[in-house]
Amino acid sequence: MSATTKCPDGWDVVTFGNVVTCVNRTTKDPIAYGLNRIVGLDHMDSESLPLRRWDLLEALPDGTSFTRTFQSGQVLFGKRRAYQRKVSVPEFDGVCSGDILVFEASGPRMLQEFLPYLVQSDGFFEHALGTSAGSLSPRTKWQELAKYEFALPPVDDQKRIVEVLEAATASQEAAREAAAECQRQLCNLSIQLTKGLTHEKFPLLKFADVLDSKRVPINDAERSKRKGPIPYYGANGPVGTIDEALFDEPLVLFAEDGGRFEEWRSRPVAYRIEGQSWVNNHAHVLRASGLPTGWLYFTLRNFDFTRFVVGTTRTKLNRSVLERLTISVPHDLERRLLALEAAESCDRAASRYAEAGLEMMKTLASQLLGGDQS
Repeated sequence: MSATTKCPDGWDVVTFGNVVTCVNRTTKDPIAYGLNRIVGLDHMDSESLPLRRWDLLEALPDGTSFTRTFQSGQVLFGKRRAYQRKVSVPEFDGVCSGDILVFEASGPRMLQEFLPYLVQSDGFFEHALGTSAGSLSPRTKWQELAKYEFALPPVDDQKRIVEVLEAATASQEAAREAAAECQRQLCNLSIQLTKGLTHEKFPLLKFADVLDSKRVPINDAERSKRKGPIPYYGANGPVGTIDEALFDEPLVLFAEDGGRFEEWRSRPVAYRIEGQSWVNNHAHVLRASGLPTGWLYFTLRNFDFTRFVVGTTRTKLNRSVLERLTISVPHDLERRLLALEAAESCDRAASRYAEAGLEMMKTLASQLLGGDQS
């Protein structure tokens, strides 16, 4: 907060380190302290306070190298790649990664319940990003975060802000969970209606043209010089824009390398695009031929590629694999496709609703934390 920023009456400009403690308690023997839940950055959801996932220590064959402990109600902040905006409030005690900082309010000036919303604010994340260092995995430090300046409301105002934001958060989390459930149901339906069919199977390439030879990769530096409105696609979806198109038709894409193949049951491993586009060499490009693009897409959307991929660190699905894949063409394909299209339409609507709720939540939090309580 700059010196010229208006501070609401009764509020004080303070630094983060004056009202918040970075808790750095550790243990090399979690079991001795009754701690069996292990939390890494991958367990934290972006822009969502509840902590829904963790590993059980007993389920980890090699134990854990994590030593930092946390307690229920403290605030967990992902200091690595802060742009992912990972802030969580656990409802249990446990052990977490060293890339997670543990915060708690210190002294009577700040409510612990107020702290998560402050850490989740745009201002705090802008400061975190501005103080991050490193190229591949930028990290910020507590010493830098402690310098963050903001306007702190009186405790009574904090209570009112928390009441409003807790209600808004509950509504947003309900929308998020509804969207997640729609996604789960769509994945299940995609698998049920396209896999394990008793109908005759055909080689995939009987109904798909492979357009991989038309792909053109461009590095980030070059693409930054070619700004434009055309979507630029990679292994798992859009990764930016560019000034011209390589394709202009409905296509189905899925990763050649860097795909989320292990998660095929719970999230799409293929996606479809239409209109003008540019595709780099990390995604296979298929054009449907002799059947609807939608059926090709849903067949591959939740397809188990794990038995075909090679490599360990960055798995790869070679072009030759496409010649071994098969596709079912049931007699009631149109009916099945209508059901899948309807389910995906519901999934998109739920996602849009959740995204709109998140934007409203962020706007409300920004207004309240800035002193606008009208």
